[in-house]
Amino acid sequence: MKSCKAQKKKEETGSSSFFLYVFALMVITNTFFEKSRK
Repeated sequence: MKSCKAQKKKEETGSSSFFLYVFALMVITNTFFEKSRK
């Protein structure tokens, strides 16, 4: 039971870090296009 709960928490942490990675990638891409447009 305890290991199963820990596994679920690990998956949640992984999904949140993946979301942060995608968000950071979007911000970097947006900044890059803004600079290239000017």
